[in-house]
Amino acid sequence: MKLPPKVIFKPSPNLVRSQKRSGTAVSTDRRNTLFFLERWSVIHGLSEAGIFNDKQKAEIWDRWQRGESMSSIGRQFDRASSSIYPLLERTGGIRPAAQRRSRLALTLNEREEISRGLTAQHSLRSIARSLRRSPSTVSREVKRNGCAKHYRAEASDLSAWTRAHRPKPANWSATTISAVQSQPS
Repeated sequence: MKLPPKVIFKPSPNLVRSQKRSGTAVSTDRRNTLFFLERWSVIHGLSEAGIFNDKQKAEIWDRWQRGESMSSIGRQFDRASSSIYPLLERTGGIRPAAQRRSRLALTLNEREEISRGLTAQHSLRSIARSLRRSPSTVSREVKRNGCAKHYRAEASDLSAWTRAHRPKPANWSATTISAVQSQPS
């Protein structure tokens, strides 16, 4: 006996956000599940409720720099202006600089050499000598990203990039602003 095709419920983005925020689930078929919301948000480009992907963030910053209001930006993304505010507030309304790697940091090629050296069972000092780096640099790199057995260059490079990203909140707190305003001119 052939079963009828299953109907897939696609909730609106507003429903997804509100239910993920509150921790409730959408009823799908005969069961309630948050797993459905997570899969749906991945398919439709939402990484988490209220969080934008990189392309969306760039579009928001472009619109903000052109002078559009948070309400109009939110309408473009089918979201409330309250979901735009945290993105802008983190850096005080100033677009953050693009992340760049330090010239002193290990490159992917150097990490590949470390991985090859570990696979060939070379000592950390000989690997460091071939890279013209300090042995402690290579040692810390290997220790930080698994051990000699589990070191993988690609994964190490990605985790280093992630660790280097430090979003810094704006320094303009309410007390700073009130102190500046109260100073005599």
